[in-house]
Amino acid sequence: LARLRRTELFYAVEGTTAAAPGGVAARVAAKNKLSTLPIVKFKQGGGSSLWTAGLYDVNLAGTLLEAGGQYERFNGRSGFALWFRNPYGGGPRTRLGADVTAHTVDLPLLDVHGRPEAHFLHEETRATLRAGHEVGRGIRVDLDAAVYRNVFKQDDSTPLKAARNAAFSAGHPLRSGLTVSALPRLAYGRLERAPAALT
Repeated sequence: LARLRRTELFYAVEGTTAAAPGGVAARVAAKNKLSTLPIVKFKQGGGSSLWTAGLYDVNLAGTLLEAGGQYERFNGRSGFALWFRNPYGGGPRTRLGADVTAHTVDLPLLDVHGRPEAHFLHEETRATLRAGHEVGRGIRVDLDAAVYRNVFKQDDSTPLKAARNAAFSAGHPLRSGLTVSALPRLAYGRLERAPAALT
């Protein structure tokens, strides 16, 4: 019952136990909280602005699945993020998840004196699979496997930027690429608690 209450998915958790042949029978009654949360954020500073709007549900349709999505507008450029978590993906000791994000950010290149030398757009699309398994009491093994697609383009939105880009790119061609990574971690803490990484 205590672990159910700690999930913060229910506003009332009641339970009773009774003796039964071969053990104990437990009866639990729980009432779900409203689990769909809106996401609305705005940040501005350093000449940049970021709008974010989306929805997040920590108990999708009462199934204990977590899912969310948001639209982002960064300096007039669109992006998005989608995520999914299954807290019991392979049993009570395993958690699975996936994220997909896409962003475009301005990437100015400065010379050694701090003056603008070229202007690029960095488009990144990332897909990540996440898995966590509790191998023993308080000991976890986590694995994040990701694929990144990075595309660099010239930002020729003004004549000055176009001229700088042409001069720079003549000797420095842009190269896009694909990166695959895997990050294993050993951590201390139960799956439903914040872990302290062992370094």
